[in-house]
Amino acid sequence: MIGGIFAESIQKKLPDKIVNPTKEIYPPGAVDNFVDMCGACGDCRSACPVTCIKFSPDELTGKEVAVIVPSEKACIMCDDILCAKACQQGALVPPSDNKFPKIGLAKIVEDKCLPYNGQSCMTCYDACPLKRDAIVMKFNKPVINAESCTGCGICEEVCVLTSDKGIKVLDLL
Repeated sequence: MIGGIFAESIQKKLPDKIVNPTKEIYPPGAVDNFVDMCGACGDCRSACPVTCIKFSPDELTGKEVAVIVPSEKACIMCDDILCAKACQQGALVPPSDNKFPKIGLAKIVEDKCLPYNGQSCMTCYDACPLKRDAIVMKFNKPVINAESCTGCGICEEVCVLTSDKGIKVLDLL
């Protein structure tokens, strides 16, 4: 029940139209005051097995912080959440239950997504590490289960559309 309420509250925050397609998300384990805490030291990036973390200026403060841009390189949801364990500044904290934390939420961009426009494609579904849970297929169209989606971004990275992706991962803030 609580998971359903959480997922519903996330869905209400998401825009109907995605206006910033290159929006970054914070790495796994980001604390509430992540922008203040992150010193862009590079420890999380060095620990990441796929080097999906880069540094970008925060929109509000201009301060360089660690981010993931799913369309460029997604988080692979490594079992040990190595980036959070490597953070010495306390900006990333591994979850106490070792369960991969939500870092974003995927949203289908229906006016771009091929199956929503009469073409066949299952790329995001096939690549999702939580397929049949985070992404399900209904009537040959991908549908996001907000309760299960972690926002890792693999679906966005692998989308066959090159410039305007048919699926976007949005931050939770």
